[in-house]
Amino acid sequence: MSDQFWAKITIGGDIPESLVENLLANINEQFWTKHEKIEDLIEDDKITLEDPQARYGEFEELEAFCGSKGIDYLRESSPYGEFSACASWVIKGNSGELVLDNDGNYPICNLFSIASMVEAVSELNEDPEKAPLFINEKGYKKEIAKDLIKHGPIDKFERFKKLFKENHPGPYDLPNVPPLKIIKGK
Repeated sequence: MSDQFWAKITIGGDIPESLVENLLANINEQFWTKHEKIEDLIEDDKITLEDPQARYGEFEELEAFCGSKGIDYLRESSPYGEFSACASWVIKGNSGELVLDNDGNYPICNLFSIASMVEAVSELNEDPEKAPLFINEKGYKKEIAKDLIKHGPIDKFERFKKLFKENHPGPYDLPNVPPLKIIKGK
């Protein structure tokens, strides 16, 4: 038996008409509903669905479908037991995930983000003009990385945490899901 807790998914953006039927089928399957028209689900130019007992606070099949078809979505889930509050999204082809600390205040930097920053700092040492510095879709200026490089290894993590919190004010910054628009002829 899996842990079940609250989650919400918001779907929007440009959706090709050819995907509407499959999207509706995925929604009906995920939520055990029998909606016949996608228009029945649209409210405030988006589809927003909640489940107080989503498996692991996710909509695994629906998220996979949307992500694989380039359909914009944002999923949020509450903390439960050892699981932290989390948000996951695909918006305009960019994906991201934000995990909050146990108090729901500041984002926890996942290992991928730390690895990205370390790699970017290494690239900056090699070629300052080509070093991309991105974490959770927020660009970090090269000056910040240069500042991190100046400090010793023990100090770097504390400075990184400080810079991360300054650039990601709590409780958290989530991307906006664009209004849903069904594109005819696609």
